[in-house]
Amino acid sequence: MNNKKLIGATVALLILAMLGWRIYGNYTKASANTPKRGKAVTTVEVKKATLGPIAASINLTGTVQGIQEATIAAKTAGRIQYVGVTDGSFVTTGQTLVELDGAEIRAQIDQAQANRSQALANRDNAQINADRLNNLFKEDAVARQQLDNATTQYSVYDAQVAQASATMNLYQAQLANTILSAPFSGYIANKRVVLGDMASPNMTLMTLVDMSKVKIEISVGENDIAKLAIGQSVKFTVDAYPGQTFTGTVSELSPAADLKNRTFKAWIVSDNPDQKLRSGMFARVNLPYKQINQAVIIPKDALVMHDQKPYVFVIEDGTAKLTPVTPGLESNTDLEITAGLAPNTPVSIWGHENLSDNDKVAVGKRGGDK
Repeated sequence: MNNKKLIGATVALLILAMLGWRIYGNYTKASANTPKRGKAVTTVEVKKATLGPIAASINLTGTVQGIQEATIAAKTAGRIQYVGVTDGSFVTTGQTLVELDGAEIRAQIDQAQANRSQALANRDNAQINADRLNNLFKEDAVARQQLDNATTQYSVYDAQVAQASATMNLYQAQLANTILSAPFSGYIANKRVVLGDMASPNMTLMTLVDMSKVKIEISVGENDIAKLAIGQSVKFTVDAYPGQTFTGTVSELSPAADLKNRTFKAWIVSDNPDQKLRSGMFARVNLPYKQINQAVIIPKDALVMHDQKPYVFVIEDGTAKLTPVTPGLESNTDLEITAGLAPNTPVSIWGHENLSDNDKVAVGKRGGDK
């Protein structure tokens, strides 16, 4: 009986062993037929290095101003009786802008003229009297004291004439100040006055802006000031005209830095024949300071840094090869390569952020288009 049990157990173990072997064989065969998964192929955008000119430049910002800007302010007190302009009006040199009521000043001028006339008459009479006494003195007919008194009286009246003349001139100047004229041709801006307002001395009434040319004030860092020169050509843009570039020249350079921020003031002048540019516009200025006519150029996006050293990924036969390069001049979008890269070499300009040397790549476009 015990032998039968032993035989049965042995047979059962053999059956289980055969089943296990068959299962293992099927698993091994299935594993062998399953494709192994490797690292995914990365899509990159490629551009070839070119041979051509490149210019290094400084990018700065500034504010557009009229070539001339004047604040028109009252020079004397008075009620405004005439306003000849509105905001945006174009005026010419000498044109009347504002006139104040001058009736009171004219009355003062009349009084000063009367005082002067009286002083002139008194002086003339004193002159006649002094001349008469001088003749009598020569004949010993009057004392010296009488002649001296007459001469003194003449001097007093002569001083009164001078004082009255000065007073009249002062009032005439005040009357002239009641009429405010344009010191140059330009456009009216920021008009703050209306008919009937009461003006006081130095009260700002409006601004006059000459926009036939514009100037842009920029601040240049200490490291860049040596790259600028009077007469240097520059390019600039304004947000009001997307895609349009304007040209100007460096007209002034400050000889001293602002001690607060160590920057130097510079001014750029540009013609404005179409009056497109307006005072207050924000300008983005590009100042080229060095140019190379024949250089190996790649987009700046192609450059990568490894261990603080510059590289590019050269794309050959679907493989990205990490290649050391030596950068040179840099423009807004491009970079000169002085060593390590030949013209027409394809380099990755997008998609290489996580690449390693010899990774497999597929050439496409950013966004996924092949």
